[in-house]
Amino acid sequence: MFNWFVLVIPFCVLNFVNVTSQEYLGRTLRVNFSNKPKPKEPLYPETEHKLFVGNLSWSVTNEILTQAFQEYGTVVGARVLYDGETGRSRGYGFVCFSTKAEMESALEALNDVVFYSPFLHSCTGSAFVN
Repeated sequence: MFNWFVLVIPFCVLNFVNVTSQEYLGRTLRVNFSNKPKPKEPLYPETEHKLFVGNLSWSVTNEILTQAFQEYGTVVGARVLYDGETGRSRGYGFVCFSTKAEMESALEALNDVVFYSPFLHSCTGSAFVN
């Protein structure tokens, strides 16, 4: 029988270290710690020149979003976000450009523009600051 504990508070680690090798109900307790957390890889290429694109149709994909913004500059990455439970689009995404001028050009040209939608959703953008 195994029991797993997830530590949320750092000072609890000291308490678990003290428990290692002690016996409880006839069993020896052992605490294992991971060596290093794995660094998270970005889900798509990002730059500091990022636009938030909202009110998208559920049918818009990463590729469609990239194509829509490519004429305004070099799109480094584009991503539509999806709901983890339903798999359905959340109706917004992000587009990253290689330069600030390209990002501002796309924002000026496409802000409040109806875009790729049989349901007449609008594509609204704003500069996203980390």
